[in-house]
Amino acid sequence: MRRPAAAALVTLMLAAAGAASAQTPRPTVGVAFGGGSARGIAHIGVIQWFEEHHVPIDLAAGTSMGGLVGGAFATGMSAAELRALITGTDWDLMFGSSSFEFKNIRRKEDARSYPSRLEFGLKRGIVPPTSLNNGQQVDFLLARIAAPYYGLARFDDLPTPFRVVAVDLRAGERVVIHDGLLATALRATMSLPGVFPPVERDGRVLVDGGALDNIPADVVRDMGARTVIAINVGQAPDDVVDYSMFGLMGRTVDAMMQSSTRAALKFADLTIAVDVEGFSSLDWRRADDLIARGYAAAEARRDELLKYRVGDDDWRAWLTARETRRLTQLPPPAFLTTAGVQPHDAAAVRRVVEPHLNESLDIPAPSAPSTRSSDPDPSTSKVRYLAASWTRKFSDVVFSIESPSIRKGGA
Repeated sequence: MRRPAAAALVTLMLAAAGAASAQTPRPTVGVAFGGGSARGIAHIGVIQWFEEHHVPIDLAAGTSMGGLVGGAFATGMSAAELRALITGTDWDLMFGSSSFEFKNIRRKEDARSYPSRLEFGLKRGIVPPTSLNNGQQVDFLLARIAAPYYGLARFDDLPTPFRVVAVDLRAGERVVIHDGLLATALRATMSLPGVFPPVERDGRVLVDGGALDNIPADVVRDMGARTVIAINVGQAPDDVVDYSMFGLMGRTVDAMMQSSTRAALKFADLTIAVDVEGFSSLDWRRADDLIARGYAAAEARRDELLKYRVGDDDWRAWLTARETRRLTQLPPPAFLTTAGVQPHDAAAVRRVVEPHLNESLDIPAPSAPSTRSSDPDPSTSKVRYLAASWTRKFSDVVFSIESPSIRKGGA
């Protein structure tokens, strides 16, 4: 009797072990999307490779352009949707084209007489601008990405839990953003000093996080990822030092970023280094080539990455979970508010936007007319840059229009 009993006991133990193994969740995979300006487009190629080979991304964090791509992915966008977003963006308009078409007649005459993109304030003496670009078109792009998540309590509730890295100029420290308005978080990590103005949010003055944590592998590890994969799209350091004033300034920033990158990569289990040789930080028009470089970099680490591949059933479950949490409908606003806008501009904005209240709002539709809004008398009107955002007031949605002078991010 002992032998059958022993056999039964072994059978029960094996069955229990098998059941426990089946119920054990797979190790989570987290990805750190590094900064690199236009070179950050290569992240899309890595994501495409992951999708084709059924490697799920359970957690993500990003800095600078890695914040934009990683944040868009976290909202539920696929590699194909990310490619369409990037290739369909007018980067000339995004990063410094003239706002001439939005000016009134008097301002157009001034622009012809004094063709400069830099505008200086005179109210308190001659004051230089805070940046080369006011960030108008970037705000519109981020609004299109983040608008459906206007009521998001925390970034853990996105289809893929996400973190954004920025730098607080007041405290001189790294800031990891995990809640509040997603659009302003993404805008903060893209605020390269001198190029875009900083973002004021939660009492902080936030800029691009690249100087202190360009590839936030440590952040992904802190989020609880068992496996951390870092994507490096930064340029390899050049042995030749440019001794000009701006060359030395740029090299100093690069040295800071390289130091922070080396420290952060110690937290990564695997680093995908994309070959971006021959690409500059302004090669926005070469998106397809950069995406191909990202895909090739992932393929080069194929054997190591396939360790994290899941079966077809698990992959479908992962896709379904992301799709279930994804929001695609823009919220219908119940109220319109304006702040820091001249009365005649506010009236023009109301004429454009109020017909859209209490209905699903398409951002590109109202944003274009609102930037062109002007007084009936074009010789006296002042067309202003307007930022659109959604907020919740009690149980209603408020559509807000603000001037750039008071634009701040909020939690």
